[in-house]
Amino acid sequence: MRQSKNLYAVHFAATMLKNILTDYTTSFSVEDRLEIRKAMLTILADYGGQYWNNNIKVILIECFCRLQKLCWFDNEATVNQIADVMPFLQHSLPHCVIGISLLQKMVHEMSQTTEKFPYSKQRKIAIVFREKCLKEIFQLGLTSLQKIISADKQAPEPTKTQNSILLKETLELISQVLSFDFIGVAPDPSSSDDVGVVHVPESWAAMIEDPETLALFFRIHDEFGPQFSHSCLVVLEGLAGIRSSIFRQEARANILNNLVDGIGAILTKQKDLDNPQNRHQMTRLLVRLKGNYQLKHIMETRNFTPLLQKVLEFSQSLFKSTEYNSIYYILNFWAYVVTSYSQPKNEKTPMRINEVAPAIINHFIVAQLEILANPPPGADELLESEHLHSILGELPNIARSGYHVVCGMLFNFLGTVLTQRFQAVLALSPQNPAQASSIEVAERLLAWIVHLCSAVIGGGNRLSEEVGKPEVQQMEARIIRALFEISWVHDKRIQEHGITKATASLELAFISFLQKFCRVYLSETEVTTSVLYEALSNLLNGGLPERLLERIVTKIIMLLKMWPDNTEIIEQTTGTDGIFWHLATGFAASKLMGKSAVVCKMLERHMELDVGGARRSREAFYKTLSCLLFSTNNKTLDFYAFIAPMKNTMEQIRTTLMNPSVQHDHAKMLLRRILSDLRGFVSAIFNKDRGFPAFFDWFYHETGYYEWLVQLLTKAPQLKLETEDAWSIILFADEFTNNSRRRISFPITSADGIRLFRTTAHLLIQFAAFLNSSQHSPEEDDKYKSIKLFLRCLDHSLTGGYTNFGVFEMYNDTILNDLLKLSCNLLFGLDSFYLEKYPKVFTLVFSVSETLTRDHCEFLISMDSNLFGKLLSLLLMGLQSKIKTVINSCCNSLDRLFSLHVGNAISFQQQTQATPPGSPIVKFFAKTQLHSQVERMTTHIANHQTLLHSILIQLINICITTEGIHWFAGKPLLALIILSQPEFTNIINVIVRSQSHDEAKAKKVSEICSHLMEGISPNLLNDNREKFTTNLTVFRNELKAIIDLNAFYKAVVGFTNE
Repeated sequence: MRQSKNLYAVHFAATMLKNILTDYTTSFSVEDRLEIRKAMLTILADYGGQYWNNNIKVILIECFCRLQKLCWFDNEATVNQIADVMPFLQHSLPHCVIGISLLQKMVHEMSQTTEKFPYSKQRKIAIVFREKCLKEIFQLGLTSLQKIISADKQAPEPTKTQNSILLKETLELISQVLSFDFIGVAPDPSSSDDVGVVHVPESWAAMIEDPETLALFFRIHDEFGPQFSHSCLVVLEGLAGIRSSIFRQEARANILNNLVDGIGAILTKQKDLDNPQNRHQMTRLLVRLKGNYQLKHIMETRNFTPLLQKVLEFSQSLFKSTEYNSIYYILNFWAYVVTSYSQPKNEKTPMRINEVAPAIINHFIVAQLEILANPPPGADELLESEHLHSILGELPNIARSGYHVVCGMLFNFLGTVLTQRFQAVLALSPQNPAQASSIEVAERLLAWIVHLCSAVIGGGNRLSEEVGKPEVQQMEARIIRALFEISWVHDKRIQEHGITKATASLELAFISFLQKFCRVYLSETEVTTSVLYEALSNLLNGGLPERLLERIVTKIIMLLKMWPDNTEIIEQTTGTDGIFWHLATGFAASKLMGKSAVVCKMLERHMELDVGGARRSREAFYKTLSCLLFSTNNKTLDFYAFIAPMKNTMEQIRTTLMNPSVQHDHAKMLLRRILSDLRGFVSAIFNKDRGFPAFFDWFYHETGYYEWLVQLLTKAPQLKLETEDAWSIILFADEFTNNSRRRISFPITSADGIRLFRTTAHLLIQFAAFLNSSQHSPEEDDKYKSIKLFLRCLDHSLTGGYTNFGVFEMYNDTILNDLLKLSCNLLFGLDSFYLEKYPKVFTLVFSVSETLTRDHCEFLISMDSNLFGKLLSLLLMGLQSKIKTVINSCCNSLDRLFSLHVGNAISFQQQTQATPPGSPIVKFFAKTQLHSQVERMTTHIANHQTLLHSILIQLINICITTEGIHWFAGKPLLALIILSQPEFTNIINVIVRSQSHDEAKAKKVSEICSHLMEGISPNLLNDNREKFTTNLTVFRNELKAIIDLNAFYKAVVGFTNE
């Protein structure tokens, strides 16, 4: 960077230096970091002037600010950021720009979280920066703005250009200061909840209370060019968001008056509001104002009524656009005004909220209907779920005031769309290109108005006092009846004439309406309400609400038949958040569905419904059917009647696949689908008395399908099974053996648990053979997905709790040992590089390892020493990861392995010591399994001293340096210390020597370390473990408070390499 004149080289060097400093900051000494910092300042001062208008300046400043943050506590000089920047501000205009940019980027850097840097230390730095520098930076920014404004009027044109750049950078600096994370609760960058309160310290109150502060930014917005308008509005948003509690009552009133007056002036002049970014920022400013101040205080300002009128006019113009983010903010503002409004005793404003609220909704509907009738580019976004959820979610709160007027308005708009648009296209055909566009426009308009009606009727307005009035209920009933009627007419039309591009949007609108209707009128506690059912009685010919529910179920069936390939419609219909699932699990609705003839018919003929080929949709659908079938409300259909169509399909598949003379492609596709259906069906069986036993008897004993699946994998080469076929089998087996809800409970006289495990073990062994065959997909992603499925099914089968594994050894059955050997070879043969690339597989590997050490520790001890070494290497890799669940699993595994050995060794020693030497009993003890385990484990430890040494160092490192997970490492640490006392002593000596540069600190560290094993005996009794945990906590807290971590890391790394 000092020597090169090539801009690309300078940019590359600065970028790499920034990355190196971030990743390896502790590898640099304090002197090195200070030297680099000084060099960076020199580069910026000497060469920055020529870079001030390009990207080189940006990366150089970013590199310096990152280094400034990382070495904040290295020296007193590093804390005084302002002193470093002042020479830039007193130099030429280009250097002034660099100085302001340095401050701006520094504020941003201090507020952001840097990866690979302890969060606690980052917050400590941010707090010190806030207290020592931030206020001075804010004052410096205000002073600079005033100087720029006063100097700009008389400056020549080139200087004005540079002043404009400086003005822009200074406004950005003020904006960064106001967006600083003052209290450490900054939202996630991906979060949309970004409009909150700015928690500046109370010492800032005098600066903000000064009328000149607000006036300065309103003046810049009014007098300077449009390029500064957006930045001024951003700053004003930050100032409006400063917590009002720091101001005196009189000062707060003045600030509110100035804000209301200034915002009203901008809205009156409409200066630069033709820019979409400025309009959006204005809506954010209004939302920030209403979020920080109570409405009653805003209403007490002198120009509240004119402001509200101007905001209403601004809203009307905004509604005519497709700027949906801005529309959301302005509706959010009005929702707050309506919900927080209370009529004062001495009402001065002629504007009445119960008149304004319906007017807002009316303007919004009219404007959006015009846009949808003649859609510009981007208009279709209004029908996207994200925009609908955010925008229409605010309307119910606005409709709370004047709700009866809003209901009448909705009914009128609905009638207008029906008469003018929809009825006119009922007889038209989408196949005719000239008629298709008219149908699409009508369907788009109707979809939007249906979404609107369902949002208002089923939204937060249920809290309105007007909802319970008979006339309002009748109006709601008329709207709901119209929507049902339209839905049924629409169903009939598309069955006769087909669909268009907009039909899917209309179907999603009807699904949304049905979801809201069921939530409000088919509630969790009771079925309501008589007024609605009276209005619908003529339409349904009586029998309410049962007939109504049957019509809804009929609609669901129609959607499944008409839209099998539309993922969104199927998900909204049958998914876990879909209408079908909520009806089946709701308290009141499920009772009605259990008695419904339509539901009974659906359960009988479920195979005739085409849910599409998406696995998740099919599983969700059959999960709902299973819930209905095994519900206590189901009195009409039994399990065997339901399962009969699936049995017929399975028999057809089995016959086809066993016949080598016919094509198998269609049969394999059907197999994938039906296994997906059965997996969804099993996933909803929670009843261990009636549900699972019936399914198990049918699938395992009566038909033998489970063993047949094993045969399919065995004959995979002959049948030419593909990877997806094997996945469908293992996915079903995974759900079938999953006993997390304790649904698998066999009688004490039954051997079904053993049979289930044996068959699953054979299936896993055959799946592993398929995984290594040439038929499996060679793609890396597919390979690791197969490994994930294998490990998950293995974990569920081993932890099911329905098998006594000792039976296999008693009867010399090798299936368990074969499966464990295969699993260990698979686990220990995985490449660490690819494991880290697939985090789900990575986590699952250590979960399975924990299961093996918990329940099959004796098998692991009996392994070959090389395999045992691979197990230790795997656990060491897990300890070095950053995932807490993985570290916990590894610590539990190590604790089980070495605690068992320590306990066995102590027991064997006590037995032999209690017996005279040369006694036959000693020879008997020498032949026992206990002695064999002790010998094997002693051999493993002797052969892998290096690995155990690394594990011990890593556990101590976790205890000292890692936040929140040191408790995990304490579990196996005591057992390893008992087994490796000399190595532990060496590690403690290394920790003490690492602080030898400070004699007093080294002495204190030595004293702290000496207390760790104080009062600890060489055993693993509970009292001894608790005492060690207490000592370890004290050891960690005291050591972390004084130790030099940089020296500690270097010493540990060097000792490990030795």
